[in-house]
Amino acid sequence: MKNGAIVRYSCVVFGRGEYKTAHLGEYVSGEHARKSVVVKVFRSTEKAFKNGNTVRITRIARKLAAEFNEFKKTNSITPLEFLMPVAATVTRVSLFSCFFTNSRLGDVVTIEDRIFGSYEKFVSNNGTLLYHGTLSTFVHWTYWKTKQKLMIVDLQGERQEHKYILTDPAIHSVRNNDNVRDEDAYGELDCGVIGIEAFFSTHKCDKICSKLPKPANIRYTPADCEREMRRKITRAHG
Repeated sequence: MKNGAIVRYSCVVFGRGEYKTAHLGEYVSGEHARKSVVVKVFRSTEKAFKNGNTVRITRIARKLAAEFNEFKKTNSITPLEFLMPVAATVTRVSLFSCFFTNSRLGDVVTIEDRIFGSYEKFVSNNGTLLYHGTLSTFVHWTYWKTKQKLMIVDLQGERQEHKYILTDPAIHSVRNNDNVRDEDAYGELDCGVIGIEAFFSTHKCDKICSKLPKPANIRYTPADCEREMRRKITRAHG
């Protein structure tokens, strides 16, 4: 890492997603020595860090969350906070690590604080919701706040007594005015208009977001978004 700290992580998979695996680890040197962390190893580091996506997406989500927390002070909404990943380079691998993970010397991984509580998926990338409330409202609010250019989705983590601790957000975005858009503008989970409309097909507005803009036509469902993600996975890794 840039500050010279070293993190050691297990080759055993702690959690698995479409594009990465999560592994338990800890700092073995530096100011955070012995602190527990989660290390995320990517199926394709080239795609994961294209345009700085992995860290950039969380930075955007954190900024919007901070503004949402300020906006909600006059409303009864639980504040939310995104864990900020730190990029690091793999400098040593074991035989077992090569067998169980995609990690290779020189690869870039991310490191973030470990969530010890009950881990839940509150808002999926395909638009399905665990329940309606603060986080569903936040997704709609991000669509309005960014002037309908993008929305923060894939909200997962822990609900604590006084706040949500979230990790690994994703972004669905729309085309620019020139109608030109990199299909993976915000990574492989960016499903564009399909993802945005899939969210609104399940979202129920509350008093905070009921007057915020929505797409004029909702043509896509979570199933459509799921098919789009499968298409993108096949295109990228098939």
